[in-house]
Amino acid sequence: MATYVPKLPAPLGPPLMRINPGRIAGVLTRLNGRVRRGDTLKRPDSVSAECKKGNAMRAYKRILVPTDGTTLSLKAAREASVLARDLNAKLTAIYVMAPFVPPMMVESAALPAEAFDERAYRKAVEAAAKEALDKARSVVAEAKVECDTLAVTDDHPWKGIVKAARECDLIVMASHGRTGIAAMVLGSETRKVLAHSTRPVLVCH
Repeated sequence: MATYVPKLPAPLGPPLMRINPGRIAGVLTRLNGRVRRGDTLKRPDSVSAECKKGNAMRAYKRILVPTDGTTLSLKAAREASVLARDLNAKLTAIYVMAPFVPPMMVESAALPAEAFDERAYRKAVEAAAKEALDKARSVVAEAKVECDTLAVTDDHPWKGIVKAARECDLIVMASHGRTGIAAMVLGSETRKVLAHSTRPVLVCH
């Protein structure tokens, strides 16, 4: 059952919807578009069709889970794997790599030569991506779910996630908020995905 939570402060964007699918606790979702009084929430066509049959959750057949290898992102991967198992859905873990940007001239005097080596940079970020995706795959394997992996390059992580999500039905991702006031505030990348995604988003705390 879904219930609305109060409108968040202006910097955090439109209201969110709180849901409790199975074992997932503290999950927020925001459907496509800005929600205003009197508006009708819109879902992707495939989801709408399933809703008419009373099988809303079964409509999610392709789940995208962003990861950076941190503990919280792996928790989101674990929750996503449970959903994927219960819904018989396909799961894809994504890691967004930052593009190479040569140091500015004013910084060059204090930097080692390696900082200007694009090939070395790419090798390092690809290794970091592989490590993070391997961790996500291991976590997902605990639920006996197969997991595809995807490493993409983009200036901003949220943009890479939103672009990849066009081929999916649902995004499951983490929020860094843990205690006190921080627990009420979503991470900047998560907020931007919520604001720009055309797919439903579940945020795991």
